[in-house]
Amino acid sequence: TLCAGAMGAWTIDESRHARESLRPADYYASSYYEIWIKALETLLKRHGFVSDRDLAAGKAVDPAATPIRVLKAENVPAVLARGGPCDRPVATSARFKLGDLVRTKNFHPTGHTRLPRYAR
Repeated sequence: TLCAGAMGAWTIDESRHARESLRPADYYASSYYEIWIKALETLLKRHGFVSDRDLAAGKAVDPAATPIRVLKAENVPAVLARGGPCDRPVATSARFKLGDLVRTKNFHPTGHTRLPRYAR
């Protein structure tokens, strides 16, 4: 999943959303690694890198999207050792400061949210 993520086709948030949006029964019946591979399959299909026909055949059948970047095998150790960026630059100021009381809304977005269930 790290090598596929290195293609630059999706963000870490989209990757997390793909894992967390599995059907609950499927999620809880799957191992940690199965959850990651199912999410990767979703992302690869969503971005046009594989099709259902490719997966059924076990080989490329349909034309695929071209990745933004390609991580070559000889570069994997150096890329993994370097790690990814941790900063997330923003264009706006924070709406709250440390210690402020905030009220959350219990809504059900279609995308990924970091608001934990207990805070809704």
